[in-house]
Amino acid sequence: MTVPPDPITAVQAFLQADTDLVALLGDAAWVKTRMLQGTDVEAMPRKAVVLKPVPGPGDRGRVEISLRRVDAWCYGETEFEAARVERAVRAAFKHMDRRTVSGEALLHDATIESGPLEARDRELGDAPYHLTTYLVLASEVAVA
Repeated sequence: MTVPPDPITAVQAFLQADTDLVALLGDAAWVKTRMLQGTDVEAMPRKAVVLKPVPGPGDRGRVEISLRRVDAWCYGETEFEAARVERAVRAAFKHMDRRTVSGEALLHDATIESGPLEARDRELGDAPYHLTTYLVLASEVAVA
């Protein structure tokens, strides 16, 4: 049995390949899978997307498909810009439509579970963000 592809890394690659989102962010490197630290913090506030896995509905039994919840923290220089980033992420997810990313991961679909929640991150210099939770349907079988 092989280890299934990581759906969070696949979502990161999917968003980094979205030309509209990357044009808005200015750099695909600002789609991250960890909370911002070090020099990232010093660069805030700026447009960025941080993806974090969150507890979800569990697996689908013997069916080799996973349902994973992922939080998309969408930052911006202002509340308006954070909202623009959130809308760009939402548009990308709406057009996912069964896509292979990272050469082996197959993403089927993503739906909004909750959000967006508008807030400010006190640890990042009061940077505004919009938080939306998505449910991502991904294959647990690597594709070639």
